[in-house]
Amino acid sequence: DRASSVYGPRDLEDRVVSKFFANALRGEPLNVNGEHERLDFSFVTDVAQGISLAATKDAAKNEIFNITYGEDDTILNAARLVKTLTGSDSEIVLCDKNPIMPSRGYLDIRKARYLLDYKPKYSIEQGFPLYHEWLKDPF
Repeated sequence: DRASSVYGPRDLEDRVVSKFFANALRGEPLNVNGEHERLDFSFVTDVAQGISLAATKDAAKNEIFNITYGEDDTILNAARLVKTLTGSDSEIVLCDKNPIMPSRGYLDIRKARYLLDYKPKYSIEQGFPLYHEWLKDPF
């Protein structure tokens, strides 16, 4: 199974969404590497559902699936949403895209939808608020 830009409760502070939230909550800058770069942000519950389906469905045997939300959004839009949700006055800093990092966009999840009946539910507008709530009281 292939996931992309996973975020959500229990995430470590080493991926883009978790970094944005941590920095916003500390009042530190949110660095966006590439103004037009896009990612397929995937909420951990959706990814867990997809992995579970792939592990239990006969149709998944010897298959590889993209387990993501299946739509992309800009990293800049993600940073703006984090700022709004947290009420942070953090600055969004537009940086050049790292030339060694490939542009990613979204992954095609039609195979997972068809063979596994995979149905991701959480766009960033739905998942980011849930992650933010967890960050406010993680235990």
